Amino acid sequence: MTLQPDPSEFRQLIGNNTSESATNILDNLVQEKRGEPLNDLQRAIIQGVLDGFTYKEIKHNYAIARNYEICYLGRYVAYYLWKLLTEVLQDAGIIEPDERVRNKNLWESAMRVAQQSAQSESVQKSQLPVPPDPMLDRKLPMPYQIIEHLVSTEFSDTYLAEDEDVPDRPLCANTVHLALSDEFHLTNLWEYRLMKPSQIVLI
Repeated sequence: MTLQPDPSEFRQLIGNNTSESATNILDNLVQEKRGEPLNDLQRAIIQGVLDGFTYKEIKHNYAIARNYEICYLGRYVAYYLWKLLTEVLQDAGIIEPDERVRNKNLWESAMRVAQQSAQSESVQKSQLPVPPDPMLDRKLPMPYQIIEHLVSTEFSDTYLAEDEDVPDRPLCANTVHLALSDEFHLTNLWEYRLMKPSQIVLI
């Protein structure tokens, strides 16, 4: 029986149907690096090995494999499949040049591909430009001009604003709600006037 990784950790990366999802992960990488996906027989070999099947059991359980001899599946199809996966994972920088993909480490190989994919997505998201806040520099229906965003919650945003009706233009922290009409309304729940840097007075 092939040793599988921790199920909960693997499901977080590739979903609940682990063997099929892991096969898709490897297939997608092959298509990305080689320009064409794995064929159905190659996918059957991968998924069968991930499920702990022998080549005899793969031949019995997968219709695509039933017309092939067991020795052909193992010594030819699987041999060149592991070679292909080794080259693809090396090209992607997932395994070292002296590492090889085999039956025994196929789960680990799929896990490493999934981890790299998750890391790449995280990096791409972190590099996305942050859209400008439409509230900044906007004047509310009260004598305040918003100058900085402080914090967001599920139902509201809190901004730092200046009171334009007071000579020294003291800073106020105002909680603002965004209505469905895209109009901003200042709530009466909380308003703090920052009279001094170390003093906050509720008004």
